[in-house]
Amino acid sequence: MSRAATALAVLCAILGLAAAPHAVAITGGQATSAGTFPWIVQVQQNRAPAWFTACTGTLIGPRFVLTAAHCTQLFPDVGQPQQPAGDPLMGIRVVLSDGVARRLLHVYVPADFNYEAGVGDVAVLQLAASVRAIAPVRLSARDPRLGDVGTGLGYGCTSADPNVCIVALALAGVGVRHPIGVGELREDHERVLMVDGKPLDQASAALCGTPPTLICTKGVDGVTRDGDSGGPLLFRQGKRWVEFGVVHDQANTAEANQTGEGNLTTTWISVAHLRRFLRNFEGR
Repeated sequence: MSRAATALAVLCAILGLAAAPHAVAITGGQATSAGTFPWIVQVQQNRAPAWFTACTGTLIGPRFVLTAAHCTQLFPDVGQPQQPAGDPLMGIRVVLSDGVARRLLHVYVPADFNYEAGVGDVAVLQLAASVRAIAPVRLSARDPRLGDVGTGLGYGCTSADPNVCIVALALAGVGVRHPIGVGELREDHERVLMVDGKPLDQASAALCGTPPTLICTKGVDGVTRDGDSGGPLLFRQGKRWVEFGVVHDQANTAEANQTGEGNLTTTWISVAHLRRFLRNFEGR
């Protein structure tokens, strides 16, 4: 591992994992390229003297990024519908897929956000300057179907070692647990186990147990870990990717927690259930 990669791993282990206890990220999966998903972004927090990638987000309009509300919990007064984002010691910024960092003007969070209840865990970040060179991702108006296999995408810890954090963008899946290099883009395939409160089968009901506003999936070729919170659950419609959910949390057995395998599931906030809130920002 290079000196820079080693330093980043240590920084994540010391700061990132401790500072963002609810954030989850992808371990394993398959390599891809940022050009395939140009609207994917890193959501970074300023832990002086350095910035670190805490979560993932998607560009949903020229001025707006969608991520998870709990990714902004370290931000002062996160519950406010409008929140200036200028504090240099406790700030949030977005890094686009081309590596350009953008500062924020506001953070918008639903008034009913409740992390523990799995309600309203989304945040819309308003960029200080519009992004015109990148087309935003499309948000779905409906939920996926039970048994469908979609794609999870996110920046986060890619090492199977829980004490080491190597940040990379990945699509994750159960079973592939090798570390990957810093900055590598990866993807994972996710099978829908529960949606709109309806389970795929009895085993799915036992694994998920989510409220109707959450989508529950199980990774096919990877697992989620610190850093992928706020990332999208994607399905391809024709030639376009469409976002159906935002990473909220993961539920896993002790075996899955220790080995990266087992009955690990991811819960996603359904964007279809939040259309009234999100339509104020999508495409704008």
